Amino acid sequence: MAVNAEVVTVSSTPTLVSGTPGGRIGQSMVVKVPSGGATVYFGGGSVDTTDGFPVASGENISLDANEEDAVYAVVAAATQDVNVLRQGIA
Repeated sequence: MAVNAEVVTVSSTPTLVSGTPGGRIGQSMVVKVPSGGATVYFGGGSVDTTDGFPVASGENISLDANEEDAVYAVVAAATQDVNVLRQGIA
């Protein structure tokens, strides 16, 4: 299985984090919010800071996403870079 690592810049509008540069979805992934950063909220395409799953600065989230599971993230203001490690992409 291929492994892909990248930095994704999350903004105040939902940002796709489960996709890869080639547009493929469907893999195991770990997303790390660097220390000193803003809280990032994860969910579906309409995620916001009210109903998203919060991941605080210095923390991470592990997910198994299917092809139909697009995972998005959002921050309250400005932008926040997150480190994404994906396994299982073709």
